Amino acid sequence: MGLKGSLLEYLIDPDRSLARDPMNRLAGFVFGFSFAQEDHCGVKDPLANEFFHWFYHERGERSSEGFWTRLSRECEGDQVAAARKLRELAIDFLRRKGELA
Repeated sequence: MGLKGSLLEYLIDPDRSLARDPMNRLAGFVFGFSFAQEDHCGVKDPLANEFFHWFYHERGERSSEGFWTRLSRECEGDQVAAARKLRELAIDFLRRKGELA
């Protein structure tokens, strides 16, 4: 699976932007999307797995608090800014991989 149909396709799409939703909805969306893809559709999303590996390990973002809590804290509780930050990170990751121009 490439970008098409992956979690990251939805994270970076401004028409489906989650930037207006609270972080708990964002975390629910991320986990729900992954669960639905794998358990109900039988589709794995290795690109999303690579993204979170990159986020936690290569960027040094290791944290037991989870990405949504960490981003919310870094954005001083501004959940809109935290959701936008996750979108920016997804775009950065995809550009590094050559998936986006």
